[in-house]
Amino acid sequence: MRPYLSDGFESQSYPDSQNLFTLGRAAIYPTGSWEIPGFEKQASFKMGAFPPPVQKAGDKCYISDHPDIALGKTPSPRILPRRKSSQWVASPEFAVIYSDALPGFFSLQKAKIEMKTRSPRNS
Repeated sequence: MRPYLSDGFESQSYPDSQNLFTLGRAAIYPTGSWEIPGFEKQASFKMGAFPPPVQKAGDKCYISDHPDIALGKTPSPRILPRRKSSQWVASPEFAVIYSDALPGFFSLQKAKIEMKTRSPRNS
C-alpha cells in the first residue's frame, strides 16, 4: 500500500486520517461501519461504503467482529437481579435498542432484529 499513502504517513494520527478523508484528500478510508455517521455529517461529497474484498470471486466475505464494548457485572450477593439484567442484555429487545443507539455497532444477536435508524446494515 506504500505507493498509495501520503508523504509522512508514518507519523499520521487517526484524526489526521479522518480529516484527510472528509476533505476529499483520501480515496478510501478502511474502517468499520461505526465511522459512517460521522463521515456523512462532515464530508462535502456523497460517500459510499463496501465490504472488504475477498480473495477470489465467489468467496464468502467474513468480517471479524470485535465486541470491545463489553458489559460486565461486579460480584454481588444479589444474584437474581444480575441474572435478569444479563438475560435482558442478551434479548432481541436490547439488540434493537443497542443497534439503534450506536450506529455501526451491532449486537451479536441471533434473532432477526428490525432497526428504526438508517445504518449500513439496513439501508
